[in-house]
Amino acid sequence: MMIFLIILFICLSIFLAYTLIMALDRISALELTLINIYNIIRIAGIQLDLVDANGAFESDDDVGFIFEEIKHIQNELNNLFETEESDGEKAR
Repeated sequence: MMIFLIILFICLSIFLAYTLIMALDRISALELTLINIYNIIRIAGIQLDLVDANGAFESDDDVGFIFEEIKHIQNELNNLFETEESDGEKAR
């Protein structure tokens, strides 16, 4: 009976170790995907700021209205991700 329990424990340990490694791999892949999405949003924000720096779009016409809405959406996307500061506090 004792040998059965030892074998069962070893098999269960191997199974749990395997599932843990697979879960960590999946989490790592998802983290890389989120980092890529964050970088795309950040670059889009920088490009939007460069376009807006010229002041070519006025808010009194349709193009200006659409541009303001795009800026609003960009601000919402920028606030989607939180970054950690060096002292451990989270900031947006």
